[in-house]
Order: sequence, then C-alpha cells, then structure tokens
Amino acid sequence: MGEIGRIIKHFSHEHNLKFSGSIRVGHSCFICNRSFGGQHDQSGYNCSREYCFYCIHKKCAELPQHINHSLHALHHLTLTKRSSSSSSCCYYCEKPFENDECTYACDVCPNFHMHMTCATIPLPTILTSDDVGGGGQHHNVPQYACHQNPMILVEHEDERKGRANCFACHSLWSGPAYSCTSKECENFLHKSCADLQRKIKHPFHSRHPLILQVSKPRSCRSCCEKNCSLIFSCREDGCEFHLCPNCVSLDTIIVPCRSHDHLLPLVKNASCEIQCDACQKSFKSWVGAVPDEVNHTRSFLFRCMECVFNLHFLCGPLPITITYEYHIHPLILHDHLILEDDSDECYCDVCEEEVNLQFRIYYCEDCKYVAHIHCLTSEIMKAIKEDSKGGELKALGEDRWDEFDQTEAITEEEFMTLKHIMDKLTEEEKEMLLDPFKSAHPRNTTHRRRIHDFARKYLNSRFKRDGSIADIDRIQQYFSLERGNDYDFFCSELLTFTPDEGIKINDKYLRQKVENVDGYMVPKTLAPVLKTFIRKNNGDLGMKESLTPPMKSIAATLVCIVIDDMCRTKFEDVTWDDLKHWAFYLDSINHATGFRLHHLFLKEGPLEVLLHAFLGREAIRCRENGIRKLEADLERCKVLLEKHKGTDTSSASDFMKNECFKLASEFKGKDIGGLVFHM
Repeated sequence: MGEIGRIIKHFSHEHNLKFSGSIRVGHSCFICNRSFGGQHDQSGYNCSREYCFYCIHKKCAELPQHINHSLHALHHLTLTKRSSSSSSCCYYCEKPFENDECTYACDVCPNFHMHMTCATIPLPTILTSDDVGGGGQHHNVPQYACHQNPMILVEHEDERKGRANCFACHSLWSGPAYSCTSKECENFLHKSCADLQRKIKHPFHSRHPLILQVSKPRSCRSCCEKNCSLIFSCREDGCEFHLCPNCVSLDTIIVPCRSHDHLLPLVKNASCEIQCDACQKSFKSWVGAVPDEVNHTRSFLFRCMECVFNLHFLCGPLPITITYEYHIHPLILHDHLILEDDSDECYCDVCEEEVNLQFRIYYCEDCKYVAHIHCLTSEIMKAIKEDSKGGELKALGEDRWDEFDQTEAITEEEFMTLKHIMDKLTEEEKEMLLDPFKSAHPRNTTHRRRIHDFARKYLNSRFKRDGSIADIDRIQQYFSLERGNDYDFFCSELLTFTPDEGIKINDKYLRQKVENVDGYMVPKTLAPVLKTFIRKNNGDLGMKESLTPPMKSIAATLVCIVIDDMCRTKFEDVTWDDLKHWAFYLDSINHATGFRLHHLFLKEGPLEVLLHAFLGREAIRCRENGIRKLEADLERCKVLLEKHKGTDTSSASDFMKNECFKLASEFKGKDIGGLVFHM
C-alpha cells in the first residue's frame, strides 16, 4: 500500500510518473508494448500530467537503463527505443523482435540488440586466472562466478533450486554442485559438469583448439543438442564449430568411409533429424511409423564434422564380418537379403522378432542365421573400434562397384582436386555448362522453358499432384490416363526442365582429390562408379573428339554423380523433381559432349519405362492417400458423433430445464408471427 501514489522520474519519459496499483485494462506499456491486465501485471506507473497517456509496467520501470553483459564485454548495453532500421533479431535467442518497443542495444556496435528478457537472464561467467588470484599463471581448470560472486560448492541439494536445471546439462540437481549465492538466482552447475578443462584439443576438430565458454545458446556440432550455453567453441575467424560438454566427455570413434572424402565420427547421442546420404531418407520421410530397424538405432549416426554429410547407423560403415558368442560361424553384413524361397517373412534368430528385409542385416549363409543390426550393437561397436584401425568397413551401397573396382589399381593425382580440373575448362566449355542447349540455337533454352511451363500449368490443372483429396474426380484421371495427350504433357515437362543455374557440381565433389580412371580425372569417391560404367560399356563413352581432357573429365564426373544418386534412391522414394533433374543432367551431357547416353531417351527406353512406372505409382499413391485420409476423417466424425450423442442433459441448469427446454418443446412447429403477435 505504501507504493500507491509514489512519484518517480524515469529515463524513458520527460514527465514524472506516478505509481498505480491498477492501470486500466487495454492500455499498453510503452517499454515492452504489452497490454496491462490479463496475463500481465496490472500495476505500473502512468504519467502525472493530464491528457498524457504514457504508462509502463512496474517490472519494466525497474529495469536498469544501462547494464554490463558477459556476452558483450567490450561495451555496456542501453535500454533504448528500437528503431525500424535496427537488427530484426535478438543476438541471444536469434528470434525476431516483432512488437517489442524497446531493446537493450550497444551504442557503439550498431547491430547488437537483445530482447529485454534475454538481456536480463542471469548467466554464469568463467573466471580468468587473474580473477581468482592466479598471479598471471595459466589454469586449465575453470572457476565460475554468478552475479559477480564466485559460485560455491554445495554438497546437498539447495531447496530453493529444486525445480531448476543445471546450466550445463539441463537436468535436475543431483549430487554436489556449484551454486550461485544470490537468493533470487537459480543458477547451478553439477560438479561433474563444472570440472572441465578450459582449453582442449579434440579429434572432431583437430585443426584448432576448443575453448570452454559461456555463450548465447548454441547447437552442438556432434549431437545437434540445441540451447547449449556452456560449450566448447573454436575462436578462429570464420570457424563456427561448437561441442557440448557431454560430447567432449564421450569416447570418440572415427572411421574411414569409401563413399566420402573425410573421416566420419560415430555419434552415439544424436538428437537431430538428419537426411541420410546413403539411403536419402530422413526420419520424417517415412509414411506412417518409422520402421523399428531405424528407431532402435535412431540416436546413433555417422556424422562428418568437416561438411554436411550424415549416415544412419544402419547405413554407415559397419564391419563386413563380426563374431557373435552365441553362433559358431562369423556373421556377414548384407545390404539386401533375398531368401531362397522368395518368402517375404523372416525372423531374427537373436530376438525372434520379424526382420524387414529392406534393411541391412547380419547373416550366416551356412546356417541361414539372421540377426538385426540393433540386436548386435555391442558386438558391432567392439568390431568398429578394431576395424577403424585398419579393418574392413562397408557403408550401404558401396559393394555395388566392387566387381570392377578391384581388378586394377587407380592412379591418384595427389595434389589435384576437381576444382583444379574445372579451372582448366575453356570459356566456351564453361558457357556450355551454364547453358548446355545454347549451342544448337541461341533461343533453345528459352523455348524449352516455355514448353516446360505450359506443360506444368496444364498438368496442375488436370491432376491433383500434391496428394490432396479435395477433388476425387481429378485423382481418378490418373487411372484413365492413355498414351498421348496427358501423357505427352508429362513427357514434355520431364524432358524440357531446365534449372536456372544450369549444370552445377556440389562442393563436396569439387574439393575432392581426383583419381585417373582410364584417362578421366574424377573425384575419389566416384572413381569406382566410373570404372564400373566403363567396363559395362566396353570402354567406349563416345564423347566428341573436339572436347578438351578437362571437359571430358567433368562430363564423366557429372554422369557418375547422377548414377550414384540414382543408385542410392529406392523407386518408392523417387519424386517428380528427382526425375526432372536426372533427365536434365543426362540429356545435357549427352547433347553437349556426345557422351553415349542417347539410348536412355529412345521410345520405350529406360527413362520412358521409368516414367510409366512412376505414373502408376503416383496413381496408386493418390488413391491410397485419399482412402487413408477419408478413413481418418470418418473415425474423427464417429468420435464426435458419439460425444454429441452422449451429451448429458441432466447437468443442465434449472433455468435451462424448467424454462428454455420446456418452451423449445412447446414452440416446435409454430410460426414466429403467431408466437410474438398472438395472431
């Protein structure tokens, strides 16, 4: 009560402000731009002048005008009105400001802004050796402070912080912990989380040291855990590499992979929804439930720390052979097992659950003994540790190229990458990659795009190609499709698609060292693909004699990229965009270089057959999706119907039962005029 009527002078307004315990609902705070009342505090300060409607929440009035923040130690931050030209995102949480009227901003650094709530989050700090009286000597064991006081070691749980989470691992208090001495602050660190080295070298990022720091929430490069504020970070310019303390403390396993040019660490505690570069699937891309084979090893993955490359544990480099103590023979890794009796049913001899033959398994040919990958996890882990030192590991699909890849050695050009080969192209050849059809006619590409857009517009008007069931008749058109007319438009859209960027090679190939395969310089991971393709085609690729050796190498690389991508994609996972991009690249290379690919585009050739199968699958998919959605809608309607039927009228009020329900029954069938005018 003593605060009512208190007068203050606030830096945000030129007039004095008077405290009120209840500011009118609907008025907005001039600091945070949120309304009074409702979920927000109704007490605050309003202007003492008549006809001046300036008002601010009590909590907003108590915010300091200037603060020092550990995430921006160079300058203090000032609470100021946000200009329309200022940064659109908060430095701390990286979320937009939206309707926030004021922010904490740096007067010196124009793009440094923080939400008021983010700026006032209490963050522990790591003390330097000077702060703790180290006399300038280096200490690699960090000590922590919070609210400008050292955090103290507490052996038992502090009741005041029983519902808080550890600043490092985000779990509840357990065992000894370092706690902030402030009564209002809930910050604490488990002793096990706090006892870290200040500076480390880690095999996941061997190029630079990693420094332990308190930062804005970061994402761990290994496990993908978000909101890591105590994290090991690389401080080299342009290097955004971060590891959470949990990943730093785990044993590291790093393995080679034939289909990738970097070593791959095995991550055991992943929380990210990656897309696998072997099977081309993410956890979100399965229709319905994620298969058990995938779910059982979901937290395990092989993840490149140098670039964007991820493999499911199921698809990654696993030991070709393992031993299992409960089986007499070695078990061999199989990508796809085809049973002799063509049966679809197969059961794991370890857990006796059904085996999905779409996924890799371990198998004994002599005994017909089958085992899930996840049933042998401990044996696989043990074998990986041994095989990573020189044994044989195999990722999904790598044995596809083994037949010809082992017949003779491949010469590796030690200091040459595909980027070096690209740089040797003539200007005419570089132009050819940007616009491969221009050589036939300057307007050829424009004409192709015009045909493509017309076909696409026509098909979108005729078919529901997005899986919708809004118009059943349009879905049925898939089933009445005949060769010609509609089918010709599908062919036109497929064969005239031209991406704006022309032919483009991903950086993961450009950076790779090249190998010499029969005179063609191709990236190391694609060399087995080219060798297989050459042997299958009797060594004749049929390219134009006028092409320079670098251009021939680039053409061979592009074909191998498409082949490799196709071989990693199951038919049921193919999209219309996949088909169009593959057709464009193959047609472009065939047209520009003479690469022996013309047979793919013949009538009843492989691409046309694939298009037929794709249209059949789309028709079936549309029908099944429509049925599935209608059945789900029907179930929802049944539940609602039962709910409405079961509405209990006995709980109605006396007024409703004695007055409203009674009159409703009496008035039934009568006209309104008679009821109102008694006529």
